[in-house]
Amino acid sequence: MPYSCEVGHCVVGILGVLCVNKCVSIVYSVKGELWVYTCVKCEGVNLIEVSDMESIADDAYRWFVMNAYKSEMKAEEALSEETGLTYFIPKRYVARKYRGRMKRVLVPVIPNLVFVRARYEELEQFKQKHPFLRYATRRIDGANRIMKVPNEQMDNFIKAASHYEEEITYYNPDEIALEKGTRVRVIGGTFDGVEGVLLKVKGKRSKRVVIAIKDVAAISVAEISPELLQILKD
Repeated sequence: MPYSCEVGHCVVGILGVLCVNKCVSIVYSVKGELWVYTCVKCEGVNLIEVSDMESIADDAYRWFVMNAYKSEMKAEEALSEETGLTYFIPKRYVARKYRGRMKRVLVPVIPNLVFVRARYEELEQFKQKHPFLRYATRRIDGANRIMKVPNEQMDNFIKAASHYEEEITYYNPDEIALEKGTRVRVIGGTFDGVEGVLLKVKGKRSKRVVIAIKDVAAISVAEISPELLQILKD
């Protein structure tokens, strides 16, 4: 279905493009052989394909990957006061000096990263009040796609990453070759129920269970006894 540009320029929906903020105020121009799309209300190139918009414009709860540039704690404070929104910020303990004394404090591990579980419309309303929080996107087939994480995958990641007292190491997803490992489930102990891939990772003598979110983050948990690992069939 075509969407008309609100500023009276042209119909652009047939090109399969919408603004991620759903304001449908898009104009386009041609530079050489490149189409350049600009959202008038957002004053910038901030677009996704219509197919992606339709996939999130329903009533389902989803985990969205969000970018809070240098504002993870600000985002946490705002989200904690918002009814109906669930969030997760990966953290770890570090030693910090306060008034001459060393203290262990929880701090975000991955700069700017915030996961939010919400309906799309709820999250849009929240973003209107807190514009510093933006969607993280990935480039797929020439279009910006809002990054979402399946509920089951996110629940598994949180189950592992929320054990702040345990030895958890974070990696860039590009550092981990999951295809070289064996899929396993932990049965018992601290990480009971966590599913991941058992493989050798950099800096560890023994194999570790790795839990990854594609293009976002990967973690390895503390060494787990072999008798607590169940091999999963593909």
